Amino acid sequence: MKALIIEDAPEFVLAVAEILKEAEFEVLVAETGHAGLDVAATDQPDMIILDLGLPDLDGIEVCGRLRSITDAYIVIVTARTADVDLAAGFAAGADDYVTKPFSAIELNSRVRAVMRRARRRTDMADALGLSLDPAERSVCFSGKTAELTQTEFRILGRLLLEDGGVVSRETIAETLWGGRWDGVSHTIDVHISNLRKKLRDIGWPGRVATVRGVGLRIEELPAAA
Repeated sequence: MKALIIEDAPEFVLAVAEILKEAEFEVLVAETGHAGLDVAATDQPDMIILDLGLPDLDGIEVCGRLRSITDAYIVIVTARTADVDLAAGFAAGADDYVTKPFSAIELNSRVRAVMRRARRRTDMADALGLSLDPAERSVCFSGKTAELTQTEFRILGRLLLEDGGVVSRETIAETLWGGRWDGVSHTIDVHISNLRKKLRDIGWPGRVATVRGVGLRIEELPAAA
């Protein structure tokens, strides 16, 4: 597997590279946002460690542009602590984040957790007959394709991660907005409703089910007798 570090501080790159090599990644390095985008497009890494404080482009912008060209899992690293920064990172397509300073153990655990979720999402999608395209933000079933909004795609991905388990609304909110949620469910309900319609439109015989008082889960409906 390949991991790309997008960071301009040499001491940070050395420390993170060591952690990734211990996790058996081949490590690639880019010192600017533009260089990172080029390497990601050419080498298609499995994991990207992205610092938000880059010398040429804002890290949030880089994250969004990466998501349009690669399905790599993105862990953002930031010294920023404002909720809005983390929310923007998740909205741009990041899968997780760590804040500086952090320990080698913490980063290693985050990377491994993200990669486990990646396999589970792929396996679950395959089991349900769904094919996801992160670059196009689309879902396909039996040759029919639906384009999803970024929010719809992230909700579907989060449901697939749980392998049919229930996902609370708080967890969905954290996936979408980095935990910034006022407890009002209407916004999530609108996105869920739109996602359900698009899955029906491509003929998928499953459903996004509401578990009253708990949350949501994705279910495959049994074939008709």
